[in-house]
Amino acid sequence: MAALGSAKTFEVSDNRLRMFYEDGRSVLNFLNNSSPAPAEQGEGLMNPVALLTAYYEAVNGRDYERAYGHWETPPNNFRDFVRGYSDTLKVQVFVQQPDRIEGAAGSLYAEIPTILISRGRDNRERLFAGCYVMRKSNLSQLGTSKEDVWRIYKANIYPVSANSRIPALLAQACRN
Repeated sequence: MAALGSAKTFEVSDNRLRMFYEDGRSVLNFLNNSSPAPAEQGEGLMNPVALLTAYYEAVNGRDYERAYGHWETPPNNFRDFVRGYSDTLKVQVFVQQPDRIEGAAGSLYAEIPTILISRGRDNRERLFAGCYVMRKSNLSQLGTSKEDVWRIYKANIYPVSANSRIPALLAQACRN
């Protein structure tokens, strides 16, 4: 854990994340051996973290209609939404589980600290950090209506330096 907390740089390639610490003399290797099938419409909507994963699976699969549908109230129109991803080849998502899910006025809210590594058409990687806020109505007792699933309520994601420390970014992501 101390090594993770002191990591200063990282490198991502395909299914491997390498985090360097001790001024680059040591490395932590993370490997994703699973190849999950793309999420179906509605899959993962009962869990706020799974929803965020499904959202970026849709973005990576160029299924922008499905990704757009994960928003409760999209931040812009569909054409601008698609245009916003026009130079994006792939996005890798790293999240921290929400500390708590809070209730207010018939809704549940979950704040999810998030790190995104985006690879553009120019093959450059860009690092983003921030917070997704997910919302779910808790008014229905049956849990079967369209309102009973998690939706992206809002997002505050911003570019950060590639030299940023990922644990520190995650720790501060939902506090800004």
